Amino acid sequence: MHNFMTKTNSNTNRDEATQDTEFSPRVPVTAKTNLKDIRIATDATISPDGKRAAFVVAEWVPEMPRQRARIWAVKTDGSSEAGALTKGTRADSYPRWSPDSQQLAFISRGEGEKDRPQVHVMAAEGGEVRQVCKMPNGASDLSWSPDGKYIAFLSVDGREPVSDPKIFTPGQGRHRRLWRVRIDSDTPEPVTPDGQSIWQYAWAPDSEQFAVFFANGPDQTDWYRGQIGVVMAHGGTIRQVGQLIHQASALTWSPDGSRRHRISRVVRADGAGILTLNGGALLPGRKWGTRSG
Repeated sequence: MHNFMTKTNSNTNRDEATQDTEFSPRVPVTAKTNLKDIRIATDATISPDGKRAAFVVAEWVPEMPRQRARIWAVKTDGSSEAGALTKGTRADSYPRWSPDSQQLAFISRGEGEKDRPQVHVMAAEGGEVRQVCKMPNGASDLSWSPDGKYIAFLSVDGREPVSDPKIFTPGQGRHRRLWRVRIDSDTPEPVTPDGQSIWQYAWAPDSEQFAVFFANGPDQTDWYRGQIGVVMAHGGTIRQVGQLIHQASALTWSPDGSRRHRISRVVRADGAGILTLNGGALLPGRKWGTRSG
């Protein structure tokens, strides 16, 4: 018998999440519980049309030396049982719905020990899985463009360091670069230049540019010196917006981002600050409404 252990998003309102919803009884974990019988569900995401939810289920499988992770899906109205969409024996992760809710993109690792995680796409109901492109160092953090024509992702540059991984040497990390690929192509396009690391990014509503949280150094510690910038989706230099003295996260665009002739803004999702694209000071304590202006 398998049980589910779930992780919830800290931004979810617990009262809203439990309202009008019936949950299976909690199963206590005791000294007799075999932890390898527990399935762990993470990274749940609801389709834009609200009809389905996709999530990752990790579980131990007999005869396998590591956990297997697959993409599962379930109808949100409770009319069907949850079931696995992917059938691999390795690690599938990061499910993301297309804007029209008809396709599901995700990261999947091949069967070989040296295979890198790559971007894959499948129909929302399951079926044939297609690898979109192949990156020498793999891919992570994928995101559909709002128009549904592209998938963006991050990939590290250069070769894996051969030095002792237990010893940290400043400047020997690898930059994280932003890429995009047309959904009907297999040729990835670099968006950001080499020599800069992208820690987070967000598509503009018109799919023509990105907001990025970036740093010039390649090391993990360079995140603390990151800045917010904007770069065109077809590639180019990053234009820094404002000057941060603290770290940023959860970048998103204002609702007016699709209107080229109005001022767009980039904001941290917790409402902690707003930057206009033409620069200026960080404005604290504001949140988006349904309109902008």
